Amino acid sequence: MNDRTAIQLIKILVVVGVLGIGTAIFFGRGGALGSQAPPTTSLAGIQRIDGVSEPLPIGQGKPAFVNVWATWCGPCLQELPSLVEASKAYQGRVAFVGLATDSTIDDVKKIIERFSIPYPMALADDAASASWGVQALPTSFVVDGAGTIVWSHSGSLTRAELDDGLKRLDPDSP
Repeated sequence: MNDRTAIQLIKILVVVGVLGIGTAIFFGRGGALGSQAPPTTSLAGIQRIDGVSEPLPIGQGKPAFVNVWATWCGPCLQELPSLVEASKAYQGRVAFVGLATDSTIDDVKKIIERFSIPYPMALADDAASASWGVQALPTSFVVDGAGTIVWSHSGSLTRAELDDGLKRLDPDSP
């Protein structure tokens, strides 16, 4: 390798390193463990499916499980039965919330009916999803009662993984 090739290689490595650091800083803003969950009450890009005007139950003194998903996403649909089952098992202790992105209200309503989803669901636009730091679907978060994100998971969840995430709220829970 001659000196010119070595200098070009170093320049490329520097550029790649700077881009990598910039990407980590940009995408690390929302949804990071220990950060505050985005204020869903003031996000213009959140529209509840049920038409209720009250805010979604996130960071209002009660722990919450937040699932960001889409109606066209196979892994999202695959995990829904486990989420529905867990929402019933944790009823009264943890508020479950679904944020459907890149989906129509009619498609979301069909999925709610198909899976008998008992928890609040809302449409989330790209900006709302980005405020959570979502880079892949599905992405799930556990938020404590103070609104701090204590756990997150990208990809389809099993019931065991979901239970492990919720144990971050109370390590002694079953």
